[in-house]
Amino acid sequence: MADVTKRQDIDLIIKTAIMTYDSLEILINNAGTHVASPFFEMDENEWNENMNINLKATLFLNQAALKIMKENRQGYIINVSSTAALQVPARAVAYGISKLGVVGLTQALYEMGKEFGVKVSFIYPGMTDTQMLRSINLPVDPSDWMLPEDITNCILFILKQSDRVVVKEIVP
Repeated sequence: MADVTKRQDIDLIIKTAIMTYDSLEILINNAGTHVASPFFEMDENEWNENMNINLKATLFLNQAALKIMKENRQGYIINVSSTAALQVPARAVAYGISKLGVVGLTQALYEMGKEFGVKVSFIYPGMTDTQMLRSINLPVDPSDWMLPEDITNCILFILKQSDRVVVKEIVP
């Protein structure tokens, strides 16, 4: 198991992928956490955990992958953000801002990658039925939530487009 907040673990993830598949053609950043408190109750640990897992890990994984993909002049990076980036919820400020950071990072990566044939996209999923979300105990009916396979289908849609098409973002 790897800790995506540690640079040496990220290097190992990338190295293992290349050793296993002989190349690195696709990176999907979907690791995340949702530590949330109301604004005035948020502490430094909560802020750091959201930023480290949701944003810093995405940054380091993107750096490692983009370097290789630029050299190979091909590849696809898909970063998973959240609808919380579209309107940061007052009850989850650190989470929303970390996901907003993922959007900004992805927009910059799009610009950096396109001249090298590297495509970059992001997805803004809404509430998705995951163990993480169920552990929050939100006062919302889970039957209204998306399923993880809904996100998978969005990713597959992006990857199935022709070489001439880049789907920059999807809000399922």
